[in-house]
Amino acid sequence: MEKTDINRWLNSNQSWESRIEQMASYIPKDSLVLDIGAGKKILKKFIPTCEHNTLDLQDSTYNCDLNNMTDYLWEGIGIYSHIFCSGVLEYIINLPEFIKHITSKGSTFIISYAGVELNNERKSHRWLNDYRIIDIVTMFLNKNCELIRIQEWQTHTLMVFKKESKNEL
Repeated sequence: MEKTDINRWLNSNQSWESRIEQMASYIPKDSLVLDIGAGKKILKKFIPTCEHNTLDLQDSTYNCDLNNMTDYLWEGIGIYSHIFCSGVLEYIINLPEFIKHITSKGSTFIISYAGVELNNERKSHRWLNDYRIIDIVTMFLNKNCELIRIQEWQTHTLMVFKKESKNEL
């Protein structure tokens, strides 16, 4: 079983700032945002009017290893208007379970994913799963989320999902 390469993330010097800036443009002013896998917290500078909380390995609102989150730990995380995941889904071992949890914690989900369609060298990136973009979309649709935006960014796909309102009779 693969596991999180914690040392890689603690020592990362890589920057994905232009992708984060593009994704940040999908977040309205004054939103309550949970930035999952926040890293250097680049998102914060692009959403200055928003409340920005983080879920990451260190120095975060919530410190954790995303591949070792229990149901109990997820219960301690609040509810957010926007959940932001840039460059993190590829490193989640049980992605369907992860999506189940994040869709219970927010109403809008802004994500990036490098699907197998454009990225066949997955092991060299140390990615821990192998999904097509349609698989990612289907996982969110199965959690009553609607795809409201999709856009290519280099070899990644940027997507915005919104939880469908439940019509009560």
